[in-house]
Amino acid sequence: MKHISSRSAFTLVELLVVIAIIGILAGMGFAGYNRALNTARRAVAKNDVTQIANAVLLFETEYGKLPPGGTTEPDDVGSDLMRVLTATEESGESDTIFNPRRIVFLEVNPSATKRSGTNEDGKFIDPWGNAYQIVMDTEYEHRVNVPSNRSGDTMELRRRVAVWSQTNEDNNTIVTSWE
Repeated sequence: MKHISSRSAFTLVELLVVIAIIGILAGMGFAGYNRALNTARRAVAKNDVTQIANAVLLFETEYGKLPPGGTTEPDDVGSDLMRVLTATEESGESDTIFNPRRIVFLEVNPSATKRSGTNEDGKFIDPWGNAYQIVMDTEYEHRVNVPSNRSGDTMELRRRVAVWSQTNEDNNTIVTSWE
């Protein structure tokens, strides 16, 4: 009588094939995850730039002038502007409060790692860790110069305020408040 043994183990080749298939599927999943993460970051940045621009315009509507710290040249959305728009400014040496009614035009949380919000210097940063940029029409000419999507180029907009963020995806991509 012949004894037939049943095989219950995998061969080395079968194991390597399964590991390779799992590796390929994991690689595809991570690529999709990174695309989804960048899309989410762009959405947060778009919301932030729109909220900053709207807050500045609401301040102007309420007080009849642009908030202090406005400049015709691009600058970081810094701590002075943030204190005025978030109604957290204190009277300093000049005893001038620019938001005396303490109206909160913009609500911002402190930034955690890789999340938008204010950093330790009081600047409003985007989801990539860069400071948002702002330019205001302080001359009341109803136009500002802003960067275009091509690096180094600028374009003129017929706006009172413009806010943008340079993403870390590549050097030619910006998230803007005007598009």
